[in-house]
Amino acid sequence: MTDAEAQAGPFSAIIPMQALAVSAKGQRVCWGGGLRTIEAVEGGRDCVVMLYAELSPKVFWGWPRDTSFFMACGPGHYDRKLLQPFTLGLIGGKVTGQAEFGGFPIPVIEIEAFYRASDCLQGDTSPQCVHGHIQPQKKPQ
Repeated sequence: MTDAEAQAGPFSAIIPMQALAVSAKGQRVCWGGGLRTIEAVEGGRDCVVMLYAELSPKVFWGWPRDTSFFMACGPGHYDRKLLQPFTLGLIGGKVTGQAEFGGFPIPVIEIEAFYRASDCLQGDTSPQCVHGHIQPQKKPQ
């Protein structure tokens, strides 16, 4: 997150399952996970479905016993070379509603910031190891 985004207000500590409640709409969250799907949707936007990961204070990734997913949508299109299945990422945004994935309801957030993580060895500069904030582009890749 940028300083401006962090100053926009605190993040809620809710997890995706709790974000399905009507009262969660509009809450700011920061969730991490592994990318399952990415697709272009109406309005020149991309949406990703992520497998939710628990993050410790030291930002270690932990996969909960009970899997849960969330969808995150943002303006524009994201580089498909940087976002592929199993890519790790942190997404900050506001809960806007819900969608369905695999026959189950999942929360949807509007992307304010997308940080692409990497599990590569330090110093590896191959394209799949790029990490940092990524921005959407106007045209699909």
